[in-house]
Amino acid sequence: MYKIIIGIVFMILMMSLTSHAEEKLFITDVLAQKQVEAQASFMYEHQTVHFCGKPPSLGTGSQETDVSKSEYSLGVGLGRGFEVGVSIPYAFSDRTETRFDTLPPETMHEKRDGFGDISLGAKYRVFGEKDKPFTLVAGLDVKLDSASEDKGGTGSTDISPFVAASTTVAKGLRPYAAYELTISNHGRADTHKVRFGAEKELNERATINASFQASLHTSSESLNSYEVYSFGITSYICIYRNLYAIPMIGFGVASSADLKDVDVHFDSSTGTVLGIGLYYLF
Repeated sequence: MYKIIIGIVFMILMMSLTSHAEEKLFITDVLAQKQVEAQASFMYEHQTVHFCGKPPSLGTGSQETDVSKSEYSLGVGLGRGFEVGVSIPYAFSDRTETRFDTLPPETMHEKRDGFGDISLGAKYRVFGEKDKPFTLVAGLDVKLDSASEDKGGTGSTDISPFVAASTTVAKGLRPYAAYELTISNHGRADTHKVRFGAEKELNERATINASFQASLHTSSESLNSYEVYSFGITSYICIYRNLYAIPMIGFGVASSADLKDVDVHFDSSTGTVLGIGLYYLF
């Protein structure tokens, strides 16, 4: 049962938090033909959650997860509003400590490191340009089950169609909205994500992007449905011509959830992420 708890709670918030740091350029921008973008991001993530079950088999306990990881991505503009890309994460240190309030107390540790699953993506501008009042893009991301779960893999293949729209309401201010559906196999939960945000150009060298995201995770083989609400702030700072530094911070809260077939309840959990990225447009 202890192994089940470690596996279920693991990374319940981190995917939603990290998504605030994954945007390259603006969410509705599409690379022009022959344009190439490259990004390397480095992030630290922390999550805490408490759980309880009927004693004496389990009782209560808590879990803390600390992750230091990076993500590397490459995008290419094909022209006519099309863009394709590929990305892969790498975990330097992925540690989970689970403490059980038993007599005597018991502590279990889970650790992983290495490359995660490869993701492939495509984006298409349905209509609009950066200087137009309204832009609509649609896309598809596919995360392959390419890495071992004891490294950085999630154990599933995920297909994620999405649509995003933005508008210009004032000079340098672009609010946006996006919806993404993630469909997973191997009994993992599907996810509905709705995101709202705005980008504000502060000057010629700095832009700030703030966003709020609500995620509904459907019931999986092992866990009932739950929600995650997260907020993130990202800044694009031009440090030399087409080279940008991208600092970011995010905070999230996950609702309570229950294990299936086992009387274990997880309280609402919280998570934070800090990151810095380097982005270059060729």
